[in-house]
This record gives sequence, structure tokens and C-alpha cells, in this order.
Amino acid sequence: MKRIIIVIFIALSVILLPNIFAKNVINTCYEQEKIVRNLILSKNEIAFAKAYFVGWEFPTIFPIGIRNNKNTTLSYNIRFTPILGPNNASFNIDNTLSFVLLNKSGNVFHLPPNGIEVMNFELAILPNASLGVYYLTFDVVDVNSNESYSKDDFFIVAENRSRPTTAHEWGVCTLSTDTLLRETKVQQSIWDRMLKWIKNLFIYI
Repeated sequence: MKRIIIVIFIALSVILLPNIFAKNVINTCYEQEKIVRNLILSKNEIAFAKAYFVGWEFPTIFPIGIRNNKNTTLSYNIRFTPILGPNNASFNIDNTLSFVLLNKSGNVFHLPPNGIEVMNFELAILPNASLGVYYLTFDVVDVNSNESYSKDDFFIVAENRSRPTTAHEWGVCTLSTDTLLRETKVQQSIWDRMLKWIKNLFIYI
């Protein structure tokens, strides 16, 4: 019994210590890490949260993950398309919402086969915009074929917010996508080994 307790203690230490050392990463890059993990495990072409809350005075960090599942380099641009605004009315993005790409420049981006990229946008509501729910689609367009590579919808909830959102309080994730990938793979490897140890422990018992 004593040997089993020691083994469990060591196993828990292996899990908890890397998380303690990565505390700063988790605080500033939590959403980005979730997106990278989603793309690695599911092999989806794009990943992002389905809803974001934003106030007039405080923008929200809006991260979007893209994975190239093609056998060739993906050259792409991005497109936000309005569907419906508050009270089911149509709206023009240029007059209501602001998307500022923080960690990239240019209009055309390139991603190698099996490559993953996280793009951080600063999302803000413009002064004359109405409060309420905005429904949009995010589209990754292959510039070589001028066809959609991947597309999904999401919601933006504009509120009369007088305090920063959680994402704004965290600030922008300053880690590169390569670092996020490395951190995510290390954590996943630790969990895989932990599950294997637990399985072997039960067999030993």
C-alpha cells in the first residue's frame, strides 16, 4: 500500500509541476492554448470560440486558429461576413465592428502542409453601433482558387460594459504559435504518460 501511495504522489507531481512553471503562459495564452489543442487533436481546419462579449470602452482579444490539412502550402486571406445584427436587422461591419490583427501584417498569409497558426484580433465595438447580438461568419479563402478553404459562424454580444473583459485583463498572448504548439504537445504527452502509468498501476494492484 505504501508503494502505491508513493507512485501516485510521483505521478501527480509530474502533472502539477509543469503547470506551475507554465503559470504565466496559462494566464496570458489560455484561449490560444485551447485553440491549438483543438486543432492538434481534432485536425479541424479552423477553431475559435462561438461567442464573444465586448463593451464599447474595452476591446476583446479574439484568437482564431487555422490548420492547413492540404498537401501543399495554403495561401489565404480572411474574411468576416455580416449575417444579422441586433433585432434581426442587417448591418455593415465597417460601421459597427473593428477587427485589428495584432500578430500579423499584410493581406495574404501562407501556411505549410500540416501547419498551424493562431491569429490574434483585437475586437471592438464602434461608438455608433447598437448594443445586442451580432451574427457573422469567418471565412478562410484560398487565394489561388478564390474558393473558401474553411468557414464557420460565431456571435458577438455588444454590451454596455464598464469593466475590461477577462481576455482584455490577460492582455495579448506574446508567445509564437511554435511555442504554443510545443507547450501543448508537452502537456499532452505528460497526460498520455500519466494515463499509461495509472493503467499499469491498476494492473499491478
